[in-house]
Amino acid sequence: MMRIAFREKQRADTGRWALAMSPPGVLQVRNRGPALQYEEIHEIAERLLAERLDETLSEIVFDFSNVHEIEAPWTPVVAQLIDFARRSRALCRITALHGQPAAIVALLLGDGACRSLLHIEDLPPPHAN
Repeated sequence: MMRIAFREKQRADTGRWALAMSPPGVLQVRNRGPALQYEEIHEIAERLLAERLDETLSEIVFDFSNVHEIEAPWTPVVAQLIDFARRSRALCRITALHGQPAAIVALLLGDGACRSLLHIEDLPPPHAN
């Protein structure tokens, strides 16, 4: 597992993910590819937790502006985000969901507590037509 070293610099690159500390105390995590797979979200979530970065951060923001598709199966991807938010000490926020990913997340989260746990910006209601 590659270490994510933010103590020395403000940016890191893990291949499929670009990470930046901006503003201080807020970690921006951006997926670089157009499709999101369970293995990718699982890997970055486990890395962040293993590095214990959440202990020194106030917020971790997942920016999905580049993601146009969540690859099937969808449920494990959303479940991994929920699991990360529950295990992290930092607030977990998701930004820039759009198109198919936004529809999937809205459908799977419904109106329940998981929707607020993830602090998702601009997510449509679960039954929007």
